[in-house]
Amino acid sequence: MQGEMADYNLLADMIASGKTKADVEEDLKAITRDNKAQAARIETIFNRRRETEKQILEYEKGIQEERNRTEQLILTLSPELRDRYDSIVQENAGLQKELDEQQRTLDELHATKEELYGRICTNELRRRAAQLEEEYLELCEKRDELYHDVEIGRAHV
Repeated sequence: MQGEMADYNLLADMIASGKTKADVEEDLKAITRDNKAQAARIETIFNRRRETEKQILEYEKGIQEERNRTEQLILTLSPELRDRYDSIVQENAGLQKELDEQQRTLDELHATKEELYGRICTNELRRRAAQLEEEYLELCEKRDELYHDVEIGRAHV
């Protein structure tokens, strides 16, 4: 019933606006054309997504097969090599944890540096001093590298 009422309201609006049957049919054709174009775009997007998901599944399957092959290879190792492998895996896990902690610390220090630099930049003279200090530190690093290169060159002569 509400659908019929909406249709009657639409018809009343068209009559009031002076639209003819030909105008309504032309609007219908345009909307139908746009609808078909949008449906084709949606279908294309859907097909791309399906292909991408299929590719991802193939990659995941390949990764799992490689893991299985690696696991089988590890099982065939001699006990000494397997112990060595296990110790390397544990060392790697420890190093990864340490790296993560150091990265987190570095990120915190970088954020602190940016905050402090932002405070300094509020004053033009302080900002210029900070820039000069950064340039000075970069030049000191370059100087140290050059001294190091010269020392290495002397050692080889």
